Amino acid sequence: MMNKKQESEIESKIESVIEDTAKKGEKFFEKAIGRVVGFVVTIIVNIVILVVINYYYEKFSFLTTEFPEWLPYANASIFAAIIVQVLILVIPSKTIKPFFEIFSNIFSLVSVVALRLIYPFDWAQLTDGNWADTVAKIGMVGVILAVFIAIIANAVKFAVAVLGGKSDETGDEG
Repeated sequence: MMNKKQESEIESKIESVIEDTAKKGEKFFEKAIGRVVGFVVTIIVNIVILVVINYYYEKFSFLTTEFPEWLPYANASIFAAIIVQVLILVIPSKTIKPFFEIFSNIFSLVSVVALRLIYPFDWAQLTDGNWADTVAKIGMVGVILAVFIAIIANAVKFAVAVLGGKSDETGDEG
């Protein structure tokens, strides 16, 4: 038989475990809600961008008549980003997430390269001189390099996760 002190210690430990478990559960749901909200906001922003670039681009005086040539690349990139966001939300695997991101990054890279090649901008209406052209072209090269680096980084993450035998835990790593 247990004495009162032992019973009290056991009850105290049980209460402590229950409280710790409840706190962990609350943290999990807070993170999960944050993830869902983040993904939903990202998807909504992408949809708004799709609408603006497809239906209102003529309102931007600095865009030339070549802009519609770039739209298929932009649309494919944005749709890929939306699909990847949904997949990562539905399949929250740390192992497969870099693979999904590579998929999206490839579409982004093709889109930015196409944008640089088509270059549907005429900054003359907005600025004096061609400094805006120079800034835009350098910026696009910077984005191309950044996306290329992201592809390599995600390929390494994916290889490490698959070949390194990392566990397939879920979570909201960046």
